[in-house]
Amino acid sequence: RARPVASRQANPRGTVCGWGLEVTGRFAPELAARRGLGAGARRDQPDDLVCNSCALLDVFTEEILEGWGLVIAEGRVAYAGPGVEKFESVARIEGRGHVIAPGLVEGHTHLFRMGLGATVPLQLAAGVTTTVFEAMELGYILGPDGVRELLADAAGMPGRVLFTVPTLTGLDPVMDRDIGIPGKQWVELLDLPGIIGVGEANWVEVIRGHPRVEALTAGAHVRGLTVEGHGAGAREPVLNPFAAYGISADHEGLDAEDTLN
Repeated sequence: RARPVASRQANPRGTVCGWGLEVTGRFAPELAARRGLGAGARRDQPDDLVCNSCALLDVFTEEILEGWGLVIAEGRVAYAGPGVEKFESVARIEGRGHVIAPGLVEGHTHLFRMGLGATVPLQLAAGVTTTVFEAMELGYILGPDGVRELLADAAGMPGRVLFTVPTLTGLDPVMDRDIGIPGKQWVELLDLPGIIGVGEANWVEVIRGHPRVEALTAGAHVRGLTVEGHGAGAREPVLNPFAAYGISADHEGLDAEDTLN
């Protein structure tokens, strides 16, 4: 229930929390970080933060582990278990009466009517520490520059704010032609910090072989990023070719039968 107050981000992939720790978006720590984690777990050096006297939620076993705590080093969990009071640390949080749980992840959402500055703090207050936004709304109007503006704006947000590069599928031919921006300029966005993949690709344009969608999908695969699908209403023989293009997910269905398909 305790919520840290986050301050200005160091970069779009992570946030500097109220404890002065950077939470990184990389899954695998570098060698120096792994050594620091090991040293912190062995109590060979002071850690960054200790949360003690807590109840720790294990989301794998669904247990609440009373009297457990966390030790943080290198912006990561170095130790989870009882007896964390023995660890020396730069900062300490007394967690008695509180439950520690992982932050929630909003894996797919849109910006409607409210900007990032209004949306993200509300997400964080609800326990959502990572939010993945579609960038299509601004992308329709401002193109790749609009996506870059979103990334710049996200650098000042609390929590971890990430984006997908929009495919802008689902447009009528006139609107699609008026975008007039080569696929290459969209693919280049995949190399920017804060971008974690390609946004929802409508199955109709995927099957038709839309050049912008094909370029973005190929670019994502080369970089090890994901491609979100929009497969609502798709039926066989479309679904397998849709997946064969490398679409890794679909975030919605029209009804229960559509979702099962």
